[in-house]
Amino acid sequence: MKHTFIADTHTLTDGLAIDTDYLHICGDVMDTGHDPQELIDFVDWLDKQTIREDTILIPGNHDWLFQTDEAHARAIVEPFATVLIDQETEADGYIVYGTPWQPEFNNWAFNLPRYSAELTQKWLDVPSDTGILLTHCPPNLVLDKKLGDYSLWREVTDRIKPNVHAFGHIHETYGLHLEARTLFINCTICNERYNPINKPVEVYL
Repeated sequence: MKHTFIADTHTLTDGLAIDTDYLHICGDVMDTGHDPQELIDFVDWLDKQTIREDTILIPGNHDWLFQTDEAHARAIVEPFATVLIDQETEADGYIVYGTPWQPEFNNWAFNLPRYSAELTQKWLDVPSDTGILLTHCPPNLVLDKKLGDYSLWREVTDRIKPNVHAFGHIHETYGLHLEARTLFINCTICNERYNPINKPVEVYL
């Protein structure tokens, strides 16, 4: 089946068209992140797309509403997508695990101190049988600009070894990287100037 990966649309979905079996969204669908209308507009767009099986979404650092009023954010999104915040679901026979946390990055949502035990624990909580891992931040130095997390890289490469690890956050490093059995995907749609010029990443699993 076709799995499509996107991140960092930042409300800029005009002209973005999806036709897939599974859509995986790795955060930052909002812009300022506090106005529920941003989420309402996003799901209005999502409802017009062709998604035959399921949409799976994790928040990102711009998606403040998921941290300040998670129940409200879920009420808007869950009629249209499965929301994962340190949770798992199943898709196409794969365990999909989603977690939105990142090393502290300015004054944004889902921040934890870099190298902290709290952040490391978020990665330790990822089940070892995860087939598709969705995070917002990248692992250290993989499709990254030194803002990713080393403990995430260690857990992914040493223990979890998923088929796919998809993320966004770092707009400048959109692309794919294959290492051992894991396909790493930076699926950010916006570039560093917040122009939505990158294409969704489509993978057949």
